[in-house]
Amino acid sequence: MPLIVKVCGVSPLLYRLGGEDRFLIWISDAKGSFIVDAEGFIQSFAKAAVLRAYADQNHNELEDEEAILHDLDWFALWTKAPNAQIVPTWSREEVASLTELLTVGLDLFKSRTRFYPVER
Repeated sequence: MPLIVKVCGVSPLLYRLGGEDRFLIWISDAKGSFIVDAEGFIQSFAKAAVLRAYADQNHNELEDEEAILHDLDWFALWTKAPNAQIVPTWSREEVASLTELLTVGLDLFKSRTRFYPVER
């Protein structure tokens, strides 16, 4: 059973990972978070219409705004061949730290995201 959360500032978030565009439900509050299921997994939707139906079913009113693409594939690619041409210029150590942080973050995101509807 999904976790029902009533909050203000709920909107679709579009992301690309593994060459696939999908949607999450973003909660704009002091912490900033995503809608999760009862097991704590972030719900990921293949289509905006499915996301909207899920939000309606769980009494979450989505804001009317166009979702901006967050291209996680770009970050994943960057971690394989980091480009030190970042403004401001970063040291090799800083680039290595950022690469490690992004790699761990992407792995965590993948491990805590579940496609909806869940296939069991």
